[in-house]
Amino acid sequence: MKRIAIGAVGTRGDVSPAIALGAMLSSRSEVLLAAPPENREAAERANLEFVPLGDDFSGVVAAGGLGRYREQIRLQFRECAPVFARADAIVGFSLFYAGASLAERTGAPYDHVFFTPQVFRSTLLPPPSARDMDLPPRRIEAARRRHDAQENFVLKALINDERKLLGLAPVAGAGEARDPARAILAIDEIIARPPEDAAGVRQAHFWRLPGDREPSGALARFLDAGKPPFLLTLGSVSRAVRGSLRSLRQAALSLAGAGERAIVVHPDAVDGEPTSGAVFEVAFAPFDAVLPRCAAIAHQGGVGTLFAAALSGIPQAVLPCMLDQFFWARRIEELGVGSSLGGPKALADRGIAERLGALAVDKAAGRGGMTRREAAAALSSTLSSPDRERELRARVSELFGVPVD
Repeated sequence: MKRIAIGAVGTRGDVSPAIALGAMLSSRSEVLLAAPPENREAAERANLEFVPLGDDFSGVVAAGGLGRYREQIRLQFRECAPVFARADAIVGFSLFYAGASLAERTGAPYDHVFFTPQVFRSTLLPPPSARDMDLPPRRIEAARRRHDAQENFVLKALINDERKLLGLAPVAGAGEARDPARAILAIDEIIARPPEDAAGVRQAHFWRLPGDREPSGALARFLDAGKPPFLLTLGSVSRAVRGSLRSLRQAALSLAGAGERAIVVHPDAVDGEPTSGAVFEVAFAPFDAVLPRCAAIAHQGGVGTLFAAALSGIPQAVLPCMLDQFFWARRIEELGVGSSLGGPKALADRGIAERLGALAVDKAAGRGGMTRREAAAALSSTLSSPDRERELRARVSELFGVPVD
């Protein structure tokens, strides 16, 4: 039986697709997943062998600081080298920098999975560190050089130190450690495609775990008690945004003042009964069960949250905070299913209730003359079709050379 080792580092939205992929591959293979420790429960539910890797990644993001981040990268090499040594194939996700080096050492084939087309060298799309998506080619190249220089400053020497310990030659740039020559873009092509001038990128689907959790009793009662609420969240970057819970609460109360209802999802929220009758706070909400019952969602632009909302068929407002979230804010507008609000500061704007309300009542048209709600429903229909599931599994089998039941 083929033994596949997966290394996945990032927020929940980065690691959940790795678990979903591992679950598919495990029907015919032995699959090991190395990921931050907060993913153990989900990995073990999917019957994957789990290796905790470094610290809780949300805590690393919230704390900031290059030293702690660099240490997490170093741990990838040190902790994965012995457990990946017997792998017949290695797959890396997102910020897993050790995979290509470990595969080179053992001779195993290596694939790296990305969730944004911005990572691929192109004159058409700026790198993830850029916030402006409308740069001309000359400025895109300048932005990419700055991005490469920053990545090299933080990681190149560290990666080459670890490669030396493995008996490997140094890389010319830190980006090589994720081996873009064997890259997979794991997002459905209806949502995003690689840039036309990016060679060799293989497109997959967005892999996700089935939603099998129902809302808590209090949250279920809130959903049943009135008209569809707005859901407000900043997802896995909540603790990295100063005053995020206060800002989400302020926006929710603005909606309540306009006669709407709202759910605030934040890791520091105190679960309980509704506050002010029209606002409910919760630390976690099962999006598969909750989002289809919402009027709209405002979120940070993480690809996992974006996909869950797209599958649910509701309009989206994106409040980008960092990296590829600015790209996804633009894509939501291009798809006609929502709008970009410019960032978390918009939550405190006087007109936030009106802007979110317009999203839900279709005061603005989306792509092709459809309203945003109609465009969101059409996107949901495509993403939830039986054809997609068949194509997804066939593509996984093709990409990784493993039959998928």
